[in-house]
Amino acid sequence: AKNYISGLDYFVGARMHACIAAFSSGVPVYPIAYSRKFNGLFVETLEYSYMGDLISQSEEQFLDGLKSAFESRTMLKETIEDRMNTIVKEMGGTLKESLVEFLDIK
Repeated sequence: AKNYISGLDYFVGARMHACIAAFSSGVPVYPIAYSRKFNGLFVETLEYSYMGDLISQSEEQFLDGLKSAFESRTMLKETIEDRMNTIVKEMGGTLKESLVEFLDIK
């Protein structure tokens, strides 16, 4: 599925792993949140605020956000690239250091 998603110009999804696949492939994504997990990952951790929230947004707010994200695809692609090169890269390094320490690898 990730191979297919990575070839898209834009992705809208309500499944967490499909949205992660799009994001990690650099595909502009509009996650449709139905649980707090989406906010925790995309908004709080990745600082990626383009997301529809089925719990807190009205239908009009959701559709306006979807339209705005679609119209901002180029900027979203740049934002994702920035987050991958900063936040994700830093967290990957931290995880690697922790694993090396945990596994006592020299």
